Amino acid sequence: MDKTQAKMSYCWVILIGILFALFPIGLPSFPMQKQSPTLIAQAKTKSQKKGKAVTGWTKQDIVDLAVSPDDKYISYAVITGESSGTIYRKKANGTGKAVPITQNVFPNCPTYSPDSSYLVYTNYNDNGYLYRKNANDSSDGSAINNISSLDPSYSPDGEHLIYLAYVNGEDVLYKKDSGNKSRGEQIASPEAFYPKYTPDGRYIIYVNTEDGWKLYRKDANDNSDGGAINSLESRFPSISPDGKNIAYENNGNIYIKKFNDKSNGKRILKSSKKNSFYRPRYSANGRKLFYVVNNGSGSKEKYRIYFLKL
Repeated sequence: MDKTQAKMSYCWVILIGILFALFPIGLPSFPMQKQSPTLIAQAKTKSQKKGKAVTGWTKQDIVDLAVSPDDKYISYAVITGESSGTIYRKKANGTGKAVPITQNVFPNCPTYSPDSSYLVYTNYNDNGYLYRKNANDSSDGSAINNISSLDPSYSPDGEHLIYLAYVNGEDVLYKKDSGNKSRGEQIASPEAFYPKYTPDGRYIIYVNTEDGWKLYRKDANDNSDGGAINSLESRFPSISPDGKNIAYENNGNIYIKKFNDKSNGKRILKSSKKNSFYRPRYSANGRKLFYVVNNGSGSKEKYRIYFLKL
């Protein structure tokens, strides 16, 4: 090989080395390859969506859930037939079996009393009245009002319940004493869904279906409607125990927003063709967010409860 050929060979080696550096191919050194930012983000999102399962998969529709204020249990209502259902209780850490704690009701919207002793829920088998039962036995309890009702929520001191009542063809926000069987009084304009007391008892958060299903905040001690605090269609709001954040569902996605601003917040669980996410519920210590996963559709539809560490 003469000097000219040697120089050309050397140049080709350098050129090939540069090309390999710019466009790595050939050797399958997979652990060393870098993922694109998009793939990394997708991997993180997939991991986040999974969370930790608390229950097994079921074809019975999980219509709502509640977390006990002592953080020991979750209670959730399922539909078992055309006009039947039950409330199950399970340890919040996911261990042990789910135990049915009602017998002859068609329940929805379970909520715990502040001391975790009682559950209040809607019984569709008795005109949709609110029922109160012992949270730790299998009795159905008894009615505590005489009007079709949804979405009960205890005040932090346990003295009052707010709920959605069906009155004269309209859904109206009512407030009643928790210890008697009265209907109570109307405290906001019609179409106030999913009401929740703030942890300090000063405000009520609800969804105003007459204003695009936006989240609203009102004073708990007057009859004003308050005002919108986001712009997305919202359902199932849950307030963090420190009162700083609100989790809610929008079209199968879960968002968390700041309590004191009017933003929509950050989407933390994104729906897909396979999964949708519903009914977020904070744990009492605020470190977990429980939620229902709806997987599939039609005859293949199934449900499961997960929690996400925050």
